[in-house]
Amino acid sequence: MRCKECGAEMPQGAVFCGVCGALVTNDTDTGFDNRPEPPTPDNSIICKHCGAKLHPNAVYCDACGMPVYNDQTDNSITCVKCGAKLTPDTLFCGICGEPVNRGGGMPNPAPQPAQKPKALFIVCICAAFVALAAIVATTAYVIMARDAAQVNSTASNTGTSAGTSQQQPAGNIATLAPVAAPTAQPTVNYSGEYLFPSDSVYIQDADLAGKSQNEVRLILNEIYARNGYIFNTDYYRQYFSTKSWYVPITSSQEECERRFNSIERANKEFIAKYEQARGWR
Repeated sequence: MRCKECGAEMPQGAVFCGVCGALVTNDTDTGFDNRPEPPTPDNSIICKHCGAKLHPNAVYCDACGMPVYNDQTDNSITCVKCGAKLTPDTLFCGICGEPVNRGGGMPNPAPQPAQKPKALFIVCICAAFVALAAIVATTAYVIMARDAAQVNSTASNTGTSAGTSQQQPAGNIATLAPVAAPTAQPTVNYSGEYLFPSDSVYIQDADLAGKSQNEVRLILNEIYARNGYIFNTDYYRQYFSTKSWYVPITSSQEECERRFNSIERANKEFIAKYEQARGWR
């Protein structure tokens, strides 16, 4: 028989039309006509529910009304109401009559969570670049400041190096190079090999009391002479060359000062402050 609404072929005993979903009550229902059905071809298929032979293009079984599908290419869909398997081109469920969704009869998939905005990621990247730039700038500034300080220190040492005939500027305690020769010979007649044991005894104010500027400076230069400094001034060079312990090694003030022990370094700074306090620097 055929559906009077859509003209689709309907099997005997069908409950619903497999195309339009119209309800079938009995064979004499006015909604259907009983025109003769075409013969079933030889390539008929078998209903897996009741074993009836079906037309190869059948969507539902003529005997039991169950949907027909191929196991090898099972692209069937499921009714969302009763769970029956349906063919992809079915519009209504042949069991319960539920309309089939255009999306394949299955319940609508759960909505996917919205993608997180990329603004936060971009902000983090920008913040990282800003922080990196700040670190680089700070590092460069520190390096430049250190280099500038080293250049200034070198310039100060050069301006006050041994052999100059000018008096050192006052307040420059860090620069303690041997000074120029005194304009007059020391009034004190130094006897012995050393003016002061400055490599093993800390100098005190009492040790320098009553001595002239030239005599104090000679004690300072003796610290340099102990460590092999080669003087450019004839007076100091001739004076220390008469000492048996004097061994000329270097004309570099920095290299000579690196040879100082802790006591000699402290005595050098003490004499510098002593001269500064009296305006000799």
